[in-house]
Amino acid sequence: GYAGGGIFCASVKTALIENVSFEHNGTPYVPSDDAELMGAAEAGHGGAICLWQSKGTNIVIRKCQFSLNGAHDSGGAVYMYNADDISIESCSFGENESALGGAIAAVRSDASIRKCIFDNNYADNRGGGMFFADTMDGEIANCLFRTNTAYYAGGGINISNAGPDVVNCVFLHNEVTSDSPVTNWKQMQAGGGINVDAGASATVRNCLFRNNAAYYGGALWCYNTSSIVVDSCIFTGNSA
Repeated sequence: GYAGGGIFCASVKTALIENVSFEHNGTPYVPSDDAELMGAAEAGHGGAICLWQSKGTNIVIRKCQFSLNGAHDSGGAVYMYNADDISIESCSFGENESALGGAIAAVRSDASIRKCIFDNNYADNRGGGMFFADTMDGEIANCLFRTNTAYYAGGGINISNAGPDVVNCVFLHNEVTSDSPVTNWKQMQAGGGINVDAGASATVRNCLFRNNAAYYGGALWCYNTSSIVVDSCIFTGNSA
């Protein structure tokens, strides 16, 4: 298969995935020209779960464990594209890996992620824990991001052209590992905890950032944003 190593859902109206363990699932590398010929734009996404083109839905992922899953492109554990009303709650994500969103990638999707733990996930581009893009909706609340790593930006979370609320979250020891000077702003080496860029409009409220690191913005990096609110947060021991 090409997407959703464990589960692939397309145009699904209602789904409940609860108390399920996803381990060692993955998606292969598919050259972009081959994906286009196959009509498989979803190829390479969602190591464990891929939610594709599901508008007007009610999809709940609850009390699941995701470990050691990988996607060649986006969403090492979970990928969602053009999907509404996605709820991910009380789940754990450990040692998942992809290029964008080591654990979760949400693109053009209205997603609510609550009470989840993101531990030691990796993205070799952006969003070690999570990659959020191209939507002004969404919420990330009461989550722990710990020891997640991205090579270019957003060790914990990368937010690009998106506007989720990040509320009551804790960011501990997340890191962006590239330490070379910027030569291309698309490869920023920035935002150990959170990277916010590309016209994003984010709210970060009641969050703790401790001992995160990056070349720019050890805890939080903001670039080319339309607006950002940082309210009632604590920053301690972060480094750049």
